[in-house]
Parts: sequence; structure tokens; C-alpha cells
Amino acid sequence: MDWRKALFGGQILVGLALAVTPWLFGFVGETVPAWTAWATGAVMALSGVAALAWFAFAASWVALVAGVWSIVAPWLLTFSAQTAAMWSHVAAGALMAISAAAALWYEYQPRKTAQA
Repeated sequence: MDWRKALFGGQILVGLALAVTPWLFGFVGETVPAWTAWATGAVMALSGVAALAWFAFAASWVALVAGVWSIVAPWLLTFSAQTAAMWSHVAAGALMAISAAAALWYEYQPRKTAQA
């Protein structure tokens, strides 16, 4: 189960990284991408915290939705022309969606039982 802790810890880091990208890449003055990064990053980080606090199944679904949202948000909210904002959202979203999908895949695998 240690890999799951690392996976969910990584989700926390990805969420926090997305939340600080407006300052790192200089799009704090752009309202829509900055607020999207802050809100989506917070949801991502909180889903990782919730997953570590024994709510892994539900939190993984939230993380998957947040990851997909982060990928498509630049085009739906029309800030895809802002390269730094767009790529930070896409990269964080891809990492989050992949990690959430891996966690969900593990949850849906049949458990092996010991045979005598």
C-alpha cells in the first residue's frame, strides 16, 4: 500500500504546483486562468488529502474529474492563447488524470484470495 501513499502524495504536490503556477509563470494578472489554476489546484490537492484520509475511492473520482477539467479548461474558458497558463493546466491535468485513473484501476481489480 505504500505506492498508494506515494500516488496520493503526488496528487497533493501536483495540485499545489498548479496553484502556484500563476506566480511562477506570471499570469497572476490574467483573471480567468489564474483563478482556474487556484481553484483547480486546490481541488486536486484536497482530493489527494482526502484519499490519504481513507476516502480513496471517492477522492480518485474527484481527482479524475479535476484532471480532465484542467486539460480542457484552457479551451472552454478561452485562455488557450496564453501559452504558460495553457501548458501548466494541461500538464497538471494530465498528471492528475493518469494518477487518478491508476488509483481507480487498482480499486476495480479483483482481489486475489489465498488458496489452500
